[in-house]
Amino acid sequence: MIKHLSYLFFVFILCLFSCEKETEQSFCEIKKQNDTYEYPIKPGNYEWEQLDLKEKIDTCQIPVDILSVISTEGLIESVLTNPLFGEIYLSNVNIQYGFNVFYKNFNGIRNLILRDDAAEKLLNRYKQMNPTCSQNNWPSLTGHGSNNNYSFSFIEIIIAQYPILTQIKDSGEMNAILQEIINKYDDKFLNGYSIVGLQHSMLICGRIMYLCNYAPFIDEYTNNECINFFINGAFLVDLDTLDIINDYVKKFLIRN
Repeated sequence: MIKHLSYLFFVFILCLFSCEKETEQSFCEIKKQNDTYEYPIKPGNYEWEQLDLKEKIDTCQIPVDILSVISTEGLIESVLTNPLFGEIYLSNVNIQYGFNVFYKNFNGIRNLILRDDAAEKLLNRYKQMNPTCSQNNWPSLTGHGSNNNYSFSFIEIIIAQYPILTQIKDSGEMNAILQEIINKYDDKFLNGYSIVGLQHSMLICGRIMYLCNYAPFIDEYTNNECINFFINGAFLVDLDTLDIINDYVKKFLIRN
């Protein structure tokens, strides 16, 4: 009888743990848009390995007939899952330069940034992401369980582009966005994210303060070479840069 009860208790604990993990993952996973473009050849496929860089770029274009009808939400997912997105981090100049090359080579990101609702839809997508999840917030390059750092890094580097940031006209909305970013940044920091997952949060904040001509930050930007490099090139020279921007943005929010 005692052994039987012990077995039932063990099964109960396993079920409880399983349910908690299932709940966590269902909460972490963002529903994939139905019209997300599926690239015909992806890394890991034999065909992919046979392509040179130009052929890979050509293969990763979204057909024009699809691009003309795809929703902005679907286009965002299609951009985030582009097999060549990660190449921006391999640039020997800086990350912004790498992004600019990606922009030049990929019709999907060019189309997205030109859309009037790009900022709105990107921020809606961003708000769904949970830094405390143990697994990847969709999408990922290698499937569920992938490193969360790149989930945030990819979408934040898009949001950090000036054509996206300039779509945010209302100061109240801008403050709300900054608070959302700071909250996520703090959660990421507490959950052990690497610099890859942290840096673009502060890049967005710094560029917003730059666009708003926030005098204390403009002075820092002018006189601090590391801040200047980071804002212009997404190039992190000194880790203190993230703390400096974080301090400024919190003061900016209090003032506004």
